[in-house]
This record gives sequence, C-alpha cells and structure tokens, in this order.
Amino acid sequence: MERLLDIWRKSFLFYILNKAELFIKDITDKVISESFSFPLISFVLEYYLYLFLFLIPFLSSGKIAIGIFIAFFLWFLDTFLSKDKKFFESLNSFVIIYVIFLLINLVATFFSPYLIPAINGYLKFLVYFAIFLVFKDVFKDDEKIKRAFFSILLSTFFLSLYCLYQWIIKVPPLAGWEDVEFVGEKVTRVYGTLLNPNLLGGYLIGVMPFILSTIYIFSLKSISVITAILTFLSIIWTYSRGAYLGFLVSMALYFIMILKIIYMVANRNIRKILLMFLFVVILASVGIFSQSSYFQKRILSAFTLWGHSSNATRIVIWERSFKIFKDFFWTGIGLGNDVFRRVYAFYMEPKFTALASYNLFLEIGIEGGILALIVFLLMIYYLYRRFFIKYSTWDLKHKILGISAISSITAPLFHGIVDTIWYRPYPQIMFWFSVAILLNLFEYDGKIKKVLLFNLGGLGDQILFLPVVKGVIQRCNPQRLKIITERRGRKIFDILGMDVEEFNPKEKLSFSKTLYLMAKLRRESYDLSISTGKSPFIPIFMYFVGAPIRVGYMENPLSFLYTHKASSTRNEYMGKVHFRLLKVLDENLEFSLPEIDIPESIKDRVKNKLIKYSLEPFSYILIHPGISKMSIRRGIDRRWAPEKWKELIEKLNQKELPYVIVYGPDEEETIEELKKLIKDGLFILPDGLDEFIGWIYFSKAMICLDSAPLHLGVALKKPLVVLFGPTNPKEIVPDDPKFQIAKIDLPCEPCLWDKRNKVCDDLSCMDITVDLVWEKLMILIES
Repeated sequence: MERLLDIWRKSFLFYILNKAELFIKDITDKVISESFSFPLISFVLEYYLYLFLFLIPFLSSGKIAIGIFIAFFLWFLDTFLSKDKKFFESLNSFVIIYVIFLLINLVATFFSPYLIPAINGYLKFLVYFAIFLVFKDVFKDDEKIKRAFFSILLSTFFLSLYCLYQWIIKVPPLAGWEDVEFVGEKVTRVYGTLLNPNLLGGYLIGVMPFILSTIYIFSLKSISVITAILTFLSIIWTYSRGAYLGFLVSMALYFIMILKIIYMVANRNIRKILLMFLFVVILASVGIFSQSSYFQKRILSAFTLWGHSSNATRIVIWERSFKIFKDFFWTGIGLGNDVFRRVYAFYMEPKFTALASYNLFLEIGIEGGILALIVFLLMIYYLYRRFFIKYSTWDLKHKILGISAISSITAPLFHGIVDTIWYRPYPQIMFWFSVAILLNLFEYDGKIKKVLLFNLGGLGDQILFLPVVKGVIQRCNPQRLKIITERRGRKIFDILGMDVEEFNPKEKLSFSKTLYLMAKLRRESYDLSISTGKSPFIPIFMYFVGAPIRVGYMENPLSFLYTHKASSTRNEYMGKVHFRLLKVLDENLEFSLPEIDIPESIKDRVKNKLIKYSLEPFSYILIHPGISKMSIRRGIDRRWAPEKWKELIEKLNQKELPYVIVYGPDEEETIEELKKLIKDGLFILPDGLDEFIGWIYFSKAMICLDSAPLHLGVALKKPLVVLFGPTNPKEIVPDDPKFQIAKIDLPCEPCLWDKRNKVCDDLSCMDITVDLVWEKLMILIES
C-alpha cells in the first residue's frame, strides 16, 4: 500500500495536479488573506455537517444530494483556496485506491450498453465520494468526532421514538413487504421516516455502534442508554433478516472487543452499564423470539432455501445476476439501478423482476467488472488490516472510536450479502462516515503538534506564565506554539521570538472581529489549548477554537467546556498556580522558575551603555522606584516615599556601592519628585523592554516594588529586595533566599485582591523603614 503512495507522488499526474493547485492558491492568496469571511468557511462547514448528520434520516434522497453539494462546495473552497492545505500531497493509500475504484467504474460507464443511465448512476456515486472527502477532512480529531456522534445520537433518538410510535399504533405497510407465507400474521413492520423497513434496518445497524459508544463518551448516560434500547427494538421491529445478519456480526465484533477492554480500564459504573445493557439486549431478544411467532418464523426462514418466497426469489435473482457478471466480466454494465434493470430484463425468469442483484459484492462486480470487485475488496482489506495493526497503539478513547467505526463498517457488508441497501444514501453515507473516522484514527500518533496558549494581562502576568510555556515545549515539543495575549504583555514574547496573536479585550472589540479570530485560530487546528483566567468568555472562546484537549481553571463558571481542569486557588507562587494547568496533563512534570534567555545583541548594546556611564558589569545596584500610570488610575498605588528612596541612596553612597535608577516611559511622572531630591543621581530611561532587561541582567542586585521589573528579576535569577505592602508576597515572589522581602506585618494585610480591589487611603503597610530595606540588601551583598 505504501508503495502505491510512492508511485502516486512520483507520477507525472501528481506533478501536474499539485502544480495546478499551488498555482491557483498563489493567484488567490492576496484576496483570501485579506478576506474576512474566508476563515469562517471551515467553522461553518463543521457545524453544517453536525446539522446534516442529524437531519439525514429525515430528508429525502434529493434533499440529501443538495445537502452534500453544499458541504462539498464549502469544502472545495476551503481546501483549494487555502495555502495551509495541500490536497494532492495529503492523499493517503486508501483514497488512491478509492480513486482507482472510481476510475474503473468510469471505464465501465463508457462500456455500458446504456450510456446515459450509466452516466447518471456514476454521477450519483460520485456524490458519496464527495461527502467522504468532506468527512475525512473535517472529522480529524476526537473532539469533532464526539460532536458528530452526539448529532447521530439525537437524530437516532427521535427516529427511534417515531418507530416506537409506529409500533404502538400498528402502522400499516406502505408496500407488500410481507412474504406470502405470513400475510395472515398481521404483524407491524416499522419503517420510520425511511419508508422501507429493510432500508431502516440497514441505516440503524450502521449507527448502532456509535450510539453504544456514546455511553462511554458522554457523561449523561441516560439518553444514550434509552436511545440504544429503542434503536435495538426498532431493528427488531423492521423484521429485516438482512439487517439482523449485519446487526449480529457487527455487535459480536463490537462487544467482543469492548468487553475485552472494559475489565482492563473502565470504571465500575461503565462496566455495570454496559453489562446491564448487554443483559437487557439478550433478555429482550429471547423474550421477543419466544413471544412472537412471526419473529420466530422470520429467523428460522433464513435457514430454508426454496421453502420461503423471499429466499426463492433471491436464489433465482442471484443465479441470473451471476450470468450477467460472467457476460460482462471485464467491463461491467455501468452503475445504477436503471442500468441493471434494463440489462436484467434479458436474463430474468418470468415474475422474478429485480432492481439489483440482492448481493452487494455481486452488484459491484456486475456494475464495474471483476477489477472493480477486486479493488473494493482491497479497500475493505486495507481498513481491517490497518485497524488491527493500529489498535494496540491507541489509548482507550481512540480504541472506543475505532471499534465503533469498524463495527459500523461491518454491519452493511454482512447485510449486503443478502441485499443491496448499501447503495441507498442513508446507509452509504454512514458507511463512508465510518471509513473517514477510521482513516483519521490511523493517522493518530498521540503527539501534540500544535499548541495554543491564552494568557491575558501585562508584562508580569506573562513572566509568571513562562513556566507553562517552557513546560509545554519540554513535554510536547510542538511544531507550532502560539500565545494569545494583550498588547501590553506581548513584548516579552516578541523578545523571546515566539508566535503571538494579539487580543485586547479592554479595548472596544466587535463581535465580528472576535468571531473572525476564533475562526482563524480554528483553521490552524490546534491539538492542545491552555488558558488562564476566570472570565466565562475564555472557555467559550477556547471551545469554539476547537482544540480537542482544552485545559483551564475549574473555578471558571463555564469550566465544563474544558476537557481538563486545575485549581486556581492562590495559595502559593502564581507561577506554580499556572503550572497546575500542565500538571493535570502530566503529573511527572517538574516546575521551574521563569527564565529569560537574553539575545547577545541586547547584552552588547547595554554593555556599551555601561562603558558610557563608567560602570562595570554586575557591580551596580539597580533601583526601580516607579509604578505605571495605569496602576495609579486603578487605585493600586503602592509607592514608597521619595524621601526614603533618597535615604537609601545615601546609604549606598556611604558604602560606595554604585547604583542606577531605571524607569519606564509610563513611570516618568511617578518619580519626578525623586529626581528633584537626587539631583546627581543616574536616572536611566531604557530605549525599550529589551534594554531594560539588559540593565537588570548586568546589575549586582535590584531593589524594586511589586511591579513588572520584579518578575523580570526573578526570570533573570537576579538577587532582589522587594518592598511589599497591600499584596501577598507568597503569590508573587518564589520562596528562595535570593529574593528578600521587605515588609511590615499588619493584621489587615495582604488586602489587595484578597479583600479589596483598591488600596486604602493611608497605605500604612508601605511605611517600610529604610533600615529594613538596607538589612535585606546587605544579606544579598554579603552572601
């Protein structure tokens, strides 16, 4: 199979098609990259498919075709205009085999004795290929697959309720489905919205594995159990022997594999539910079989040949169909019931009319010839072989999804031994849906390739988040890592060379721009998202971005939208609090303090400044006395008195310790008075954050307030003396002798954020003595 893939990628046809695809994308790139609506296409397509899967059993064949056309059109635009997708490069072995199957049938179409009907039949079959491509591209991760299962669950719930209603009212048949031997039985065969009990049975046996698996997948078990029971009864009430055969084999495969893992990994509640359901199914089957003479006769009639009219009819049709197969052995007759009916008219026995051969495999051979049959069997072989190879590498969740898909594929294949219901849209769509899921599971390797991090806030908030960034890189080594943050906090990530997506909720944001950002991120297909914050908006945002693994804080009111949750209780260093988000994914991860690796270009630039001011590297005390205007505006002013800074600097002069006073452009007003008090002081306004970091890096130690430079100092492993008042140092400074805390203990502190959102008027907690600060500094200097 892999050899086939190599042949395809080295072929001239691939070269031409791939070049054409890239050429189209180059032409449309400018328009697409500036388009507001284009990133929304994949978002709209995904949720359109959920609706489509829900509506399938309630739509006519014509409306299903229209629905598939809409889905394919959206998929085509999204795939062949987007530069981040390469269709022809991404084809796998199965899709290539499928294309070969279609090409063989295309040849059969033009060799058909009835060309126009054959073309119509071929075009109908291409519709299924189209929806298969859409399913395969959209349902690539287990989160999307689970949502699709939920759509099928709800749809089948309402369909099975309607079947129950038909059984209760003893709905009369729409056609002569009963065999002549049992006309007097007055039995009710439900047909749901599909208007044919055999077709209903063929559809329900295909969705049944998905319904059963929702018992494990979803926390709300009752709807899944009720739907499974009603679906089982509906299958029984169809009295379709072909559906019984497909159902029996499919469920045997499903339960053999599912029960094998239940006692290995599932919890006691899941075991009880599944075993109870299995017991109910067996009990109900025995009860129905013993109480219904018609059901007994239907089952037993499968073991007779000429003694039953349906069996006799099928035997005659099989015999005649096999003659057609021999006569059109290489070329086939072309696709479609209309072609078969016309050709069969020359072979039929009187009174034994037929629209198909009543055998899926024989029908494929008749329509496409022996090569089509061989290729179809090769496709089926590929699916089963790859399933059993890959199965052992999957985790429990993916094993459940895989078992569901392979069981769903099995059902119509065995039903197809005695019927050709597979060719109708309802069972065939579910068949290709299952195939698409299975193929995507084959590509699952458990690796997290793309990670999205969401952490709003200023510079200090981002530095506290750096351990999470580092831990993600160490654990996942992702191919792509993107961080969503605000403009005021992004600069540190720019310096570190990381991919940043800016989001500024404090500014006026339109709903359309927010939706656009979600759709844009969704297109990038992240495997893992980690978000801080307790705003209800955040889990909604991350849910629609669509990463299958979503980690956030359990205290968020909408935390149920996360797949993994951690506590945000602020009882230790905030860097460790954030790191809990990673610990829920891997308990073995070890926390480390924030780190910043400074580029050599920044070091060289600041070294030149040191020479200019006659300073030696690592010899001066860095003082940062300011706070931002935003902090003052928000009522969290926690400055130390300018007179005390002056007194501290006089002590430094007496000790002959050089010092530098640094401040940011937003802090100039807050240190004006200090500039007046210390006229000969060295005040430095760095050109940017990168230079500010360089000044901290080359200092011997730093004295600062609870502000962003404190966090920079921690990340640079710089000895610190930090003046604390209304805030809690345990949350902000790591427990390390290198970081000294200067504070006075008052019964009311810490109050900021714990008890209030603003500081009090007198701010007595900031009345820290100069001697205490000096004492803390000497501890660092002397050590």
